[in-house]
Amino acid sequence: MIITAWNIRGLNDPLKQQEAQHFLLVNKVDCGALIETHVKHKAIKDVSTNFSGYNLVHNNDSHYNGWIWIFWKPNILSLTVLHKYAQHMHCLLLYTASQKFIEVTFVYAFNARLDRRELWKQLNNISSQERLGSSDVQLADSNEFKNCLDACSLVDHPSTRCHFTWNYKLLEWAKLDRVLASPQWLTNIHSTIAYLNAVVSDHSPCLGNIVDMPTSRKSSFKYLNCWALSPQFQDNVKEGWSNHYYGNHIATLFPKLKKLRGSLRRIHTSIFTNLSARVAEGKQALQQCQDQLNCSPIDLTLIAMEKTLLKDYLMVKRAEMQVLYQRAKVQNLQLNDVSTRFFYSRLADRRARNSIGIIQDENGKLCTGFKEVSQGFISYYKTLFGTSSLVLPLLTSVFLQDAIPSDCYNPLVQHVRVHEIIDALKSIDRHKSPGIDGYSSGFFLDAWHLVGLDFKTAVF
Repeated sequence: MIITAWNIRGLNDPLKQQEAQHFLLVNKVDCGALIETHVKHKAIKDVSTNFSGYNLVHNNDSHYNGWIWIFWKPNILSLTVLHKYAQHMHCLLLYTASQKFIEVTFVYAFNARLDRRELWKQLNNISSQERLGSSDVQLADSNEFKNCLDACSLVDHPSTRCHFTWNYKLLEWAKLDRVLASPQWLTNIHSTIAYLNAVVSDHSPCLGNIVDMPTSRKSSFKYLNCWALSPQFQDNVKEGWSNHYYGNHIATLFPKLKKLRGSLRRIHTSIFTNLSARVAEGKQALQQCQDQLNCSPIDLTLIAMEKTLLKDYLMVKRAEMQVLYQRAKVQNLQLNDVSTRFFYSRLADRRARNSIGIIQDENGKLCTGFKEVSQGFISYYKTLFGTSSLVLPLLTSVFLQDAIPSDCYNPLVQHVRVHEIIDALKSIDRHKSPGIDGYSSGFFLDAWHLVGLDFKTAVF
């Protein structure tokens, strides 16, 4: 589904009408908004006839200038306007093919600061029913705008192509047009945003693409530091490490690590899935037990139950924070510095920024969706590297004799000491991405007394 928004700066000019129609057609837009149309009510019928194949809804009845016009293809989408005001229109879109709903708000903010206050209140009312946490916003020029974004939990959607979306006679440049999204949107919906050249306007059109996620596949194994909090962790590692394999030291280490994956996955399934729900349930059970204990402070059964519930709650709470910290990769923060909602927000933002959903091929065509993007990369690198190459003979003349002085050579070939291995392992942040086998330095540190000997032997 292709969604667009373009501040056209006047749609009464037939040239701009033709350019807008061409833009919708070429980019196969399913739904979009033309902003700041300046079309009076009496001219709506004449102008709208140039956009055949689209249904139209506007806010001319909310403001005489008709700031926002929304188009959509009725055979692709079903659109319902939930809120209509002078500065924004909030819509519910039903994608007919997948029967999925999304909510989209098209906004044109007035120039006067006092006039925009009403917009911030209205947007805050839209998001007040569902808040996912504070956001790391760095785009506000005014405190009122920043407060609105914080209250609505909105962040700047990652985008490609033009960085500056507005210019004044090519002398002044600024990023005025933005697509804002909630952390929930960035987590659950795979979308891409591109700002294209302004052409006949001084604002760049925004082209958004919402694509279905690829068919789910079994996720690759990645060690989570929270698994070491499980009481069964050490026993599972000990049992998995008791298997014997033949070969050199490195050849015997990797089969043990591979065999252990199944046990660690079972620990994750039994204890560490749906951590947020487990934290909420654990906290509720603990509070209920403490309420009962307040009424019967000498009940030994309740005292024992409270200790068990507290221990379980603290374990899943620490596990939740460790998982979010490890996946979000937030730098220079400790686990108790910020709330869980902050990590969810950063994780969603990081996933969106690491996703490549739109590229431009060598012919200038925009490729969107997983298939087109992957084929675009394959085609580019096939052209760059080719499919086969000749192997040239090795030129021994390029090697220099005695290139390294003996006083530098000897330290390089010395035997590795045990403390050097341990120090090197501890110097690797346990939150760093794991190696190809899925294990990070955190696993070897957590189970060092069980796996340390094989690890050191493999290094030697």
